[in-house]
Amino acid sequence: MSRWSAACALCAFFSLLLHPARASVWLSENFDAYIEGNLVGQGDWTGVPGPVRVQSTFAKSGKAAQGDYLSWGTGDAVLPVNSGSGTHIVEFDAAADTNGSAPVGTNLGYVKFFNEKGEELTRFYFAHRQFKILLYPATQYVIVDNTANLRWYHIRIGIDLLSAMLDVWVDGAHIVQGRLYKTGTSINTIAVGQWNQGTLFTRSNTYIDNMHGEAVQTYTASLVLSPMVPWTCWEAYNVLYPFVIYDEPLGRYRMFYTGSAAAQSNESVWDLWQIGIAESTDGVNWTRRQDDYEPVLYSTQFPEGAVLNPEELSQVFDSVWAFGACVIRDANSYRMWYTGWNSDVEYLPTGKSNKINFRIGHAVSIDGIKWTKVPGEAGAGSVLGVGQPNSPDCKGAAQPFVIKIGDTYRMWYEGYDGQTWRILCASSSDGIHWQKQGVAIDTGPAGSLDELGARNPVVIRRKGGYELWYQGQSASPPFYHVLRATSADCTVWTKQPGEVELHPYPPAGSDLNWNAYDPTAQVHVDSVIVNEDGTCRVFFAKQLTASQQMRYGSVEQRRFYIYTEVVNP
Repeated sequence: MSRWSAACALCAFFSLLLHPARASVWLSENFDAYIEGNLVGQGDWTGVPGPVRVQSTFAKSGKAAQGDYLSWGTGDAVLPVNSGSGTHIVEFDAAADTNGSAPVGTNLGYVKFFNEKGEELTRFYFAHRQFKILLYPATQYVIVDNTANLRWYHIRIGIDLLSAMLDVWVDGAHIVQGRLYKTGTSINTIAVGQWNQGTLFTRSNTYIDNMHGEAVQTYTASLVLSPMVPWTCWEAYNVLYPFVIYDEPLGRYRMFYTGSAAAQSNESVWDLWQIGIAESTDGVNWTRRQDDYEPVLYSTQFPEGAVLNPEELSQVFDSVWAFGACVIRDANSYRMWYTGWNSDVEYLPTGKSNKINFRIGHAVSIDGIKWTKVPGEAGAGSVLGVGQPNSPDCKGAAQPFVIKIGDTYRMWYEGYDGQTWRILCASSSDGIHWQKQGVAIDTGPAGSLDELGARNPVVIRRKGGYELWYQGQSASPPFYHVLRATSADCTVWTKQPGEVELHPYPPAGSDLNWNAYDPTAQVHVDSVIVNEDGTCRVFFAKQLTASQQMRYGSVEQRRFYIYTEVVNP
């Protein structure tokens, strides 16, 4: 991995934690097999007898563990467990009486989780009519305020030991994501107990029932390229659209990817997007261009402090953005098709603006490093431009994916009509002059995973036929999905059920807590290399979001990171 890449220690994703692929059960305790009375000494529970007891007078089901404050004194009931490393889900039901009172900041009943060193990873507890969770550095985060008297709440805690991150759900609603109080490689002990401070409290009880813990399947995507924050360079904030080829004469992989130097906070703000290159011998560990860390294909190189004229920008299709490269080795040279944008927008009645007039350009190279743009005749220098009014690509043509079949170049690209993106196709005898052939993948019916749009085509040959991978947009969260269609002839495509599951982590080592739960976050698959055994090495970019508090308010950060993963859909 490049020395500029961030360490691949990462936090859990919302989709996998909500619908985890379970690996093993390491905790299962409903207290029903015990006799009523002291929990300590029953089963594998050890500790100080008395503070926690088993009772059936109030339970979610069967029997429950009860902490009876002031009556039983202090101490814990301790259960040894062995969670293993990785990501874990812990669930239990919790209730409390609220007839007593307690000063703010004091602990009554709790469930503590300890690591292999005996250090406390986190703590769930009841105090002052609130359920709380303990986060780094010593944050007592309220997850339920004004706890209802003797009401059962379902608590779900996601603990990712690798990234030292924690997530909490209450009755199915995600409440908080934060860092663990302490780090560790496993969960080795659970303690159920209470803290008795005598006259500080009036009589109070808490109840725990149906404790259950499972390991979540290990994430298998590898982070291969990160933005170069805090470096002030052309790829400081985003790296995405990874197009990868295996260059046989060179004996290594080459990745053509897109970078941007600044965050894009909304559609009204933009920065230059350029295309760079990285190389790898194994497809996992990548090295950026080491001589000058410059892009290999620019949009426009503006001098610092330049005043931009929108009319002049509009005359060149890639004056602002050059991104989404597709590269093939054709004879003894390289050919690239890519997307350009020139700052054209249309203004919406809501007061927002909408980017339009994406077009596709062409460039050639002898070595894959020095590229020469080839002007086309499809508008503003592009080789494939926008369509006629009311056509599926009348407001934009982008994200080309080109393969050569015999002497014919076949292109799939995303077309935009001002409201909806669809996947279209075109053919060419020279790669410069293209004949459009209409829609290849249309949107799906209501309720489908692509009912609002189909974008980002990738075409591969696999299992004796062709597959078209694409990004579908649904009407319900999460909104973006990796979908597939198959064809025998690259002409008629049949959508396949389900979606391709990818498992990337948000990166650690940042002062930002990346939100893995943003349903608007996109995922772009841009290359799929078919292995000899039929599995697929996928190269994709994942969008991550985080809110950062500034002096002038909260700012949402959005950044793309590049990953690879082997899947077998």
